[in-house]
Amino acid sequence: MLVLHPNSQCDVCLDNYTAFREPNVITCGHVFCRRCLQSLVRPSCPLCRTPFFEQDVRRLHVDKATLPSSTPLSSPPDLESVDRARQFQTQLTRMIRGGATASDLYEVQSELKPWLSTQEPDDVRQSPTS
Repeated sequence: MLVLHPNSQCDVCLDNYTAFREPNVITCGHVFCRRCLQSLVRPSCPLCRTPFFEQDVRRLHVDKATLPSSTPLSSPPDLESVDRARQFQTQLTRMIRGGATASDLYEVQSELKPWLSTQEPDDVRQSPTS
C-alpha cells in the first residue's frame, strides 16, 4: 500500500499532490503529476530517463481525506532521511521488477526495520496551526 506523506510532491513541478493534482506512476516506478508527464517532449522518466508509453501511466488511487491541505508541516523533512528512503524505494523497485532471492529480501529487511524504527511517525508531527 502506498501512503502519501502530507508534503508529498511532484519531483518536476514541486507542487504538493492534492485532490486535483493526483500522483501518477510510470513503468520505472517513479511518481509525478499528470500535467508534468503530459508536458514531456519525449515520454521518458524525468529522473531515470526510462522510456514509457502514455497507456502505461497509472493514476494512484489515494484516500482524498489523506491528501494534504495547503498548510505545511512545522518542520521540514530531514534530507538525509529522505535520501535514505529514496534509496530503499529504488532498491525495492529493482527487486520487484527484476526478482530477488530470499537472502536479498532478508538483507533489505534487516536494514529497513532498524531505519524505520528511527523515523518519526507522520501523525506525531504537528502543523503550525495546531
